Amino acid sequence: MMLAGAGLASVALASTEQDSGNATDAQAIRPFTLELNGVDVADWFKVDSLQISDTLGQPMSCQFTLVNPTTRPRPGDVVRVLYYSEVLIAGLMTRCQPTPSIDLGTTFYECESSDWSILLTRRRIRRNFTDTPVANIVDSILDNELAGDGLTIGTIDQGVNIPLVDVKNGRVFDMLRDIAGATGQSMYVDFDKAIQFVSTSNPDAPKSLTYATVEASSLTEDLEGYRNVQKVIVTGTPAAGQDPETAEVTRQNDEQIQARIAIEGGTGRYEEIEEITHPTSNNGGALTLLGIGYAIIKLSINGTPRKTLRCRIRGYGMRAGQIVTVDLPAVNASGTWLIQRATLSEQAIQYPVYEIEATQSSSQIRAYESWMNMVKAGKVIVQMPGSVTSNNVTYDTPGSYAWAVPAGVTSITTTCVGGGGGAGGSDWSTGILMARGGNGGNSGRAVSIISVLPGATVTIAVGAAGTGGQDGYSYGSFPPISGISNGIVGGNSTITYAGAVVCQGNGGDGGTPAYISVPYVLPGSDGGDGSGIGDAVTVGGGEAGGINDSVYTSYPGYPHTQASGQDGYVTIEW
Repeated sequence: MMLAGAGLASVALASTEQDSGNATDAQAIRPFTLELNGVDVADWFKVDSLQISDTLGQPMSCQFTLVNPTTRPRPGDVVRVLYYSEVLIAGLMTRCQPTPSIDLGTTFYECESSDWSILLTRRRIRRNFTDTPVANIVDSILDNELAGDGLTIGTIDQGVNIPLVDVKNGRVFDMLRDIAGATGQSMYVDFDKAIQFVSTSNPDAPKSLTYATVEASSLTEDLEGYRNVQKVIVTGTPAAGQDPETAEVTRQNDEQIQARIAIEGGTGRYEEIEEITHPTSNNGGALTLLGIGYAIIKLSINGTPRKTLRCRIRGYGMRAGQIVTVDLPAVNASGTWLIQRATLSEQAIQYPVYEIEATQSSSQIRAYESWMNMVKAGKVIVQMPGSVTSNNVTYDTPGSYAWAVPAGVTSITTTCVGGGGGAGGSDWSTGILMARGGNGGNSGRAVSIISVLPGATVTIAVGAAGTGGQDGYSYGSFPPISGISNGIVGGNSTITYAGAVVCQGNGGDGGTPAYISVPYVLPGSDGGDGSGIGDAVTVGGGEAGGINDSVYTSYPGYPHTQASGQDGYVTIEW
């Protein structure tokens, strides 16, 4: 599998580095092969001139030098580089510059090539797709903008519908990469020209970075890009005749602010302001949620000084996007790191050597980076982080629970929906229904985005439905002597973290009972809708209350219990 333009061959490696086992390989004398238009031209290949650059989120590129080729290379030639039977890069030559030597006896051709992603980067697109599956979007582009380029559809791990893709003269590569980010995948073009969408469970590197494997290492720590206070201004997308709404959100990392004060004095604040647009909503609550999510994610990514590890390592198979285990105590580097860049060079056309650049990361942060790029581009429908990572847990049985924050997770999105209220009882005093009880109120829905610590405990309470009231006969007395009763209020669904309620969906109120005292007929009132506590609260946006189902009839409906509401639920996404 390959991420961000770098391919991992599907067949096993002959060897990850030169060893005695290669003596049985037919190409052991010259393990590197260079092909132009399907012809092996390794005899023209200048020793120590190959360099393949693989940077996260970008197409792969390759540089090499040819010496006195008998056929002049040209931009557009098909290039393949192999190490034994493994394809290192395949694509098109993008530049070729001849340079004669001083004595004019030798001509060097400095060549550059790109992988097959060049077929996507050189094409522009102006299209709009609404509620369309990923596969259909790719198929449409292949049939139109990319017709004749020989590209095909490969694997699509998440073929879900995309609510909206709106591209205005953007590169096809950028569009497909953003679609992949919106659906929790990475997009690349493999060495057989198939467009692949794979889930963002990054592969492990074939080697760990330890003093037994690396030849050189260094660690740089800097404050470039570091922020501990993030303000986000979100502008909505209004419907016709509306004015755009705005929401302003500020989040800060208090722990990091105190750490900077201890080191450098002053306020310790490193601030940033970003303006983004919600491409589909003009609702204040939705804008606030987007701003909070964006601010928290920015702080989770940029809220600690950046550490960049650089290593030189021999072997094969290191790729941008891989997760590598590091144990280099002398440079204070350990744990799991994300390879941001892997540059391969050859030594004497025999040995592959990588220069690796890696940063500390987590699976959540890697998914969030894709989501932020998508939001900033404003071309693909916004999805909250939980939709990107596809990790969630739902509690829908009334009761109390405890949930432990997984390792590496620093932000969660919580949704609390209370229980719906029960319907009120009806009064059958005259032998037929003359007064109906009120319906139960709908529960409230609240969404909060919460900064958490890995391993911490989140306490959950799921609210039960309010039960329905009892029908009966009042016989004109008040209170009714036959037990006509209210619907019961639904229970609250709550998230508590660090001793504070951070998200709560309130239950709906119960409907009130009816009452008859001839000549007065007093139907019950519907219960009020529930509200809540959170970053975005929708009154009555949760579960439905019970509906009073009494009908006029010549037969008394007593005794009869009215409908209960729906139980609440709590969902946590990370």
